[in-house]
Amino acid sequence: MFSKIAIGGAVTLAAIVGGTSFSSAATLTGTFGVTIYQGPGNGDINNANNQAQQGNPLITSADELGTGSYTGGLDLNEGSSGTNTIGAFFASDGGSLTGFSSGVLATELSTANFVTTTVMVITGNISGSADGTINHDDGMSLYDGANYANLVAGSPSPTVDIPTSFSGLSGPFELIYVEANGLPAVLNVSATPLPAALPLFAGGLGLFGFVARRRKQKSAALATA
Repeated sequence: MFSKIAIGGAVTLAAIVGGTSFSSAATLTGTFGVTIYQGPGNGDINNANNQAQQGNPLITSADELGTGSYTGGLDLNEGSSGTNTIGAFFASDGGSLTGFSSGVLATELSTANFVTTTVMVITGNISGSADGTINHDDGMSLYDGANYANLVAGSPSPTVDIPTSFSGLSGPFELIYVEANGLPAVLNVSATPLPAALPLFAGGLGLFGFVARRRKQKSAALATA
């Protein structure tokens, strides 16, 4: 296994702020752990260095640029005409990236023709569970469970901006995102919390149904007595 940071930051869903309905999806917002790696893309879209997954060979201490935290929304988008640096990407939603040197923030995010590739490992924690969608350019994979062993959603290969859905994300999670082949760079995570009260509510309806059936059966028995 490769090394991971474990900054267990608080993660909130804007959909539950101000009494908004649970059915509303919103950007995942909070404080997240971030580790950034960078290395050659080897000029090949199919090269393992360009795949957003746990087995990416660049996820090693030798290729690590730094580790820190990001506070803000995971709605990061640096367009084709934007500034192609790590700092600009994380500042694109107005959030703050801390723990990284100014040199890392000024480092080019990725270059055309898969010359330079950046791998980002983002960790956080969901209270309860959630369904949602990740819009991404390039690849990404989402994991949860013990030691992040459960693949929740995977679309690891470089791509244009596409949506990938996930369901049942719960507790600590790890999101691996790769930016290769130059801008644009897009990573937007929107989620809908799943209220824990729903299973209890369903169980309550079942109980009411049982009581109603018993009363009906008792009334029928008395009528024929």
